[in-house]
Amino acid sequence: MAIMMVGGAAGSTTGGVKLATVAILFIAVVSTVRGQAEAQAFGRRISQQLVFRGMAVIALFMFAHFLLTLGLAITEDVIADHGFGFLPIMLEGMSSVATAGVSTGITPELSSPGKLLLCIGMYVGRLGPLTAVYALQRRQKPMKYRFPEAPVRIG
Repeated sequence: MAIMMVGGAAGSTTGGVKLATVAILFIAVVSTVRGQAEAQAFGRRISQQLVFRGMAVIALFMFAHFLLTLGLAITEDVIADHGFGFLPIMLEGMSSVATAGVSTGITPELSSPGKLLLCIGMYVGRLGPLTAVYALQRRQKPMKYRFPEAPVRIG
């Protein structure tokens, strides 16, 4: 499921969050663990804005997968003994949102609302990350003022 979530390289027709997005977040994590103030790799600095965009794309993708899996769990009665297991439902949801096409073979047995949810998931998966990136790339207005930083403890 992780490979379906990542998808392919930028500019390709694959679904998922794209390899470059995952690489940027991985570099940001490694830079943070090393105690560096900025994300950097291979002698180049990665802007904080780009790291935030990557986090937003992955968060939106995971939220879409969560909603789709929840909807499938409700429509397909996963909790009942005669229903599908939760893992096949999660895989179908990830495959749909990532537009990967991988299936456990339960798709023909899904109810009509479940199939409709998969169709919506495929549509969101194809347009969702692309639309999210374009929405996040719109021109930002210059800030007239800045709030003071809050010392928040993490971890």
